[in-house]
Amino acid sequence: MRKEKNKNISYSLEKSFFALEMLGEKKKISYPSGIWDSLPSSDQKKIVENYIYSRVCPFKYFGGQTINYNFPRPFFKKFIEYGIINDLPRLKELCRGRSSYFTKKNAREIFVPANQNEKLNKYATNSKKAIIAMSFGKDSLLSYGLAKEIGLDTNLVYVRETEQCNKGEAKFKKIITTAFAREQKEKIYYLTDDVDEIFFSQKIKYKINEFENTNSMLAFTLELLPFALATESRYIIYGNEQNFNNYYRGEDGRKIFQSFDQTSFYTNKENEYLKKFTGGQVQIASLVEPLFNIAEFKILFSRYDYLLPYLMSCLPEENDQEKWCYHCSACADSYLFCHSFGIDPKKIGFKKDFFQKKYLDYYSLFNGRKIILQDKTVCAREQQLLAFLLAYYKGSQGEIMELFKKTYLKEAQEKEKMLRQKFFSPHSSLTIPREIKNKLFNIFNQELKSLL
Repeated sequence: MRKEKNKNISYSLEKSFFALEMLGEKKKISYPSGIWDSLPSSDQKKIVENYIYSRVCPFKYFGGQTINYNFPRPFFKKFIEYGIINDLPRLKELCRGRSSYFTKKNAREIFVPANQNEKLNKYATNSKKAIIAMSFGKDSLLSYGLAKEIGLDTNLVYVRETEQCNKGEAKFKKIITTAFAREQKEKIYYLTDDVDEIFFSQKIKYKINEFENTNSMLAFTLELLPFALATESRYIIYGNEQNFNNYYRGEDGRKIFQSFDQTSFYTNKENEYLKKFTGGQVQIASLVEPLFNIAEFKILFSRYDYLLPYLMSCLPEENDQEKWCYHCSACADSYLFCHSFGIDPKKIGFKKDFFQKKYLDYYSLFNGRKIILQDKTVCAREQQLLAFLLAYYKGSQGEIMELFKKTYLKEAQEKEKMLRQKFFSPHSSLTIPREIKNKLFNIFNQELKSLL
């Protein structure tokens, strides 16, 4: 096996973008006019250096080569390492049979001497203004609906990332974002990010599924920070819901999270660092943090149904004719939750009967062979147990519904009270700002009380 050369990491700043240079390749993050160029170069450097380290740092856990950075040790260094270390169990689970990928000796890191203040300058921010990171999944759509209802002045940002690697998603998201902006009369800021493509480079020794996602939420925050500062927005809103706080145990007994950097405790710790870095000017919030997936769908269906045509929750291939791929567990959940609340799946663009037995492998309740990590938790199984029970009460039909009735109906009815309490009760929150918390919980209670 060839030996990897030392990695040299550098960057350049331009008027509307910055570029990361690694392994002879140059990857860019580009901003619309008036965003990136509104910041002084001193703050641009601080943001870029922390961003780059958050993306490159994972490589040090996969080999003993030296990584040379052309900048000082970044402010978020310890926090970035904390996030990666707690995500390693997930990566190891995805790399079963390839334990040699993980070396006992981490790469040596070399930084240049520090000669600057680590923290950002002062900016004006407004607690009624927020950036919403729009992905057009249920989380961001519900966050948008909630934010508008409680009176937040929102600035919407859609990130075009690694489009060359996800051409199918890019094709449909372009249609959705264009329609949303036109029909809802909203301005959408576009951020173009192709940095994650370094994880798929032919020059990288180890190819690890979802390697690019480790610690990615901090990177996301740092690249959105210029939008918050330029628009005087106090909050960056993500769609981190209760499901992210659940885990299952790996073979070595360690906790495996679907996305450790989307858990409430990670985000709370991230806010502590962000408060110091920005002088308390910007913080992360999740308006949906108290809710499980099934409760999110219920509120989206019943309160903001005008947003349903824009919903997209999976990754179709480039040649697919529809935004639903029909071969993933996100499709299974979305279809099932529609039936749970008596919604015609056609309202979200779904055109196939996902209760046919051939789709059984995409349901965690039935121990499907094609489910993803997040569906292996006890919570995921229980949530589907409740969802199928509600669909049964709504009179849903199909081969998988018949199998549910024969196999799990009795269990679901015996646990019904517990399941309703768990999944339809708003849970505590670590990231919702105090000044909007009561407004949000009033909405949650209005929508979910009848289901308890």
